[in-house]
Amino acid sequence: MGEDGQLYISGMPEKGALQVNWGKDQAQQCRVAFTLPEQQDNTGVVMANAVCR
Repeated sequence: MGEDGQLYISGMPEKGALQVNWGKDQAQQCRVAFTLPEQQDNTGVVMANAVCR
């Protein structure tokens, strides 16, 4: 996790869902559905915003 809640991941499909855990308590987890945008450059890095619920 980044300083501002960013999550850095690799090898992801174009769309799906993630279970995010940052502790063992139920209040320390959430699920986020995502669809990655098309890549805009050749860096290999795709940035996307999503809300974890």
